[in-house]
Amino acid sequence: MDGKFADRAFAAIFDDLRGHVVWAIPLYGEISRIHDYVVQSDGAFVETMNGLHNLAERGHRIEVRTVLHAQTLPRIERLAQFIYRNLPFVEHVTLMGLEPMGLARSNMPLLEINPAELSVQIASAISFLHQAGMHVSVYNIPLCTLEPGLRPFARKSISDWKNEYASACGACAVKEECCGFFRSTSTKWRDGIAAPILQHAA
Repeated sequence: MDGKFADRAFAAIFDDLRGHVVWAIPLYGEISRIHDYVVQSDGAFVETMNGLHNLAERGHRIEVRTVLHAQTLPRIERLAQFIYRNLPFVEHVTLMGLEPMGLARSNMPLLEINPAELSVQIASAISFLHQAGMHVSVYNIPLCTLEPGLRPFARKSISDWKNEYASACGACAVKEECCGFFRSTSTKWRDGIAAPILQHAA
């Protein structure tokens, strides 16, 4: 037994938790080349898929998460379609903004994206999953960086102890509903992209 859900015997250990917890499992691409590169582990995609199916066969609740950055965004719509077609048992799909900590910080040249383009890049994936009847959410992305039509999918997801707001956020009408920014994000970057939303959507 290797301590991975890809091992059926290991997955069976958690049957008492069935229905009581949601397993949040990362999936960074619909092909092994992307997922394995992001996690820097050959064979990780196959193990992840086996683990997802093992948990599903045992009736567990599952959420699939993917972090949005330069390595995952180009194929995000294909990943959404893959999840719908191959993981229909997933009860929640979460698209997550990147927290610039640890290895993410040291590899930022490979991960950085233009925040002004993020909303357009994820719109089709969110629309596809929503229209397909799958529950989809956006975590860790400030409301002002999202198109108005995507804001209902955004969640106030950054814990209070590690979030901050930009100087412009004081005038925002939806600040209390917004996740803000990770404290680890540079002040210059936060102030450079934050733009207050002056009124709630009708």
